[in-house]
Amino acid sequence: MKRILQILIWVVVLSGISAILGFALIDQKAIKCTNLSVTIADDNARGFISTKEIENLVYKEFDSITGKLMDSLNIEQIERKLEENPYIKSVHVYTTVHGSLSIEVEREEALIRIINKKNENYYLSRSGKALPLSKKFIPHVIIASGNIKENYHTIKDNHKLNFSPTTENINDLASLSYLAKALEQNNFLKDHIKQIYIGKEGEIELIPDDGKFTILLGDVNDLDIKFENLFAFYQAGLPKVGSDNISVVNLKYKNQVVCRK
Repeated sequence: MKRILQILIWVVVLSGISAILGFALIDQKAIKCTNLSVTIADDNARGFISTKEIENLVYKEFDSITGKLMDSLNIEQIERKLEENPYIKSVHVYTTVHGSLSIEVEREEALIRIINKKNENYYLSRSGKALPLSKKFIPHVIIASGNIKENYHTIKDNHKLNFSPTTENINDLASLSYLAKALEQNNFLKDHIKQIYIGKEGEIELIPDDGKFTILLGDVNDLDIKFENLFAFYQAGLPKVGSDNISVVNLKYKNQVVCRK
């Protein structure tokens, strides 16, 4: 008898829970969207796209979001549309029980600005995407120019460029990205080197901020050793020689710093 009573109690409890869930589901389908909320991961810093611009993109493509039934909103379609924007790295769209359509965005961040041999400009992002120039935002990043063949339109659909250094094509975008990251991580050079130049033979040159001489890097092999040699030259060699007496500092040769007037 006791066991039967326990079973009856559980049946009543489960029936009540099912009824509550059923009413909640009905209520949820009847809820209308009252708010569009856009959050950017690094909104404290300026970037290629703002929360207001993302809101405008949504309203432009999907008319008025507010006032529509939450159940009628196509979350996946909204995500796909926003992901088409080159300045958006990732996006997550979801709805809340309070009638809000929430959009969480992570923006692409420029690593290096490319000026190719035809004087075409674009950026490479930290995640491996090519980004077009923006009229509203100009990031302060290192510039690479010279004998660079790749243009934005041929690589813009490649969402993950191979940013591993190579020796076969030392002046390609992979090497430039690898070098830009290495310079950024070097406390001395990140403030001292502002430009990278690719010569006709594909050799990499670094241009210091004072522009008094160039630094011939050659390629991106053994960067740590080359940077150590360069730092030692700045500390011990340059004060003795003087920057006015140097036109090129050559780091191509292993464990050597060769200066040319």
